[in-house]
Amino acid sequence: MNSELKKRIAQAQAAADDAFWEAVTKVFPEATAGDLSPEATFSFGEASSAAITEWVENNVPGSKP
Repeated sequence: MNSELKKRIAQAQAAADDAFWEAVTKVFPEATAGDLSPEATFSFGEASSAAITEWVENNVPGSKP
């Protein structure tokens, strides 16, 4: 995968993460903090990166290695 696609995947992941947490906070407006353990934060990032990468490889022509 070329560096431009990797950059776009990172941009998509950042936007998706923001949208995810926005949705969570809308459903739980009574939450007083946004704490998440480092382990869960790492796992979430790894999972979302893998999901977006797989989606790109399956749906964007010319993106498969």
